[in-house]
Amino acid sequence: HTLLKILSAVFLGLTLLNSIIHITRHLARYTAPIQQRQIIRIILVPTVFAIFSFLSVLFYQTSIYLRPLAEIYESIAIPAIFILYVHYVFPGSHSWRELFYRLEDPYSREASIAGGDVTWFKRTCVFVFQYPISKTTSSIVEIATQGAGVYCVNSLAPRHAHLWCEIINVVSIVLAVPHVIRFERRMKEHIDPTRKPGAKLWTFKGFVFLQFVQLILFGLLNGRLSHPTASITFNDLYYGIPATLTCIEAWIFTIIFMWSFSTKEYAP
Repeated sequence: HTLLKILSAVFLGLTLLNSIIHITRHLARYTAPIQQRQIIRIILVPTVFAIFSFLSVLFYQTSIYLRPLAEIYESIAIPAIFILYVHYVFPGSHSWRELFYRLEDPYSREASIAGGDVTWFKRTCVFVFQYPISKTTSSIVEIATQGAGVYCVNSLAPRHAHLWCEIINVVSIVLAVPHVIRFERRMKEHIDPTRKPGAKLWTFKGFVFLQFVQLILFGLLNGRLSHPTASITFNDLYYGIPATLTCIEAWIFTIIFMWSFSTKEYAP
């Protein structure tokens, strides 16, 4: 446990350092505030996960309540990358009303979305923005039912809250993420390729997907292929090692984000 504390603390420190440097560079070149606000929200995702993972290593007994909080922030970043794409397509827009007006403008071919209409855009917004609401709701239910002892992470029985929280999470993310991807693909010809829209989405989702795979993998390994020893406890296997790996992965992705969310495109 001591080794895990040291490793997670070191990589949390490196992650924080990278994030501070990256955000400072964006603030020094704050030439597109609407876009860069969203970018800052997105590049903080690994840092938020690293902070809560470090706390999970320090306090094993409260770790089941900490991860849902990190996932709430991750759900906020999904709409952030969608908003970023919208303002790549309409760089001069400052309100949703203006965006809708430009979409409906039949006389401005340059301003309108090819093959699209305001109904499609509104529907996309609904599917994307429902995700943080749904995720926050399921996380609150998860934390409350964990405290009440009826969540049961190892059970998929209908009488336990775990099943229903997972259903909400899966449905909400399946509705949100494909619509962000579809918007990016449909609008690709309207977005300056130097913005690297695809790289931004896939590096962000790469980190989130890695956390998802890691969670499933350690859930399968614990109690089957791995067993506590005299020096490694069950809590180390179930909470400590995955959380420490997340701190390491967060540091790696803050470096990758410096490329995909580069400040060079905002140079004056």
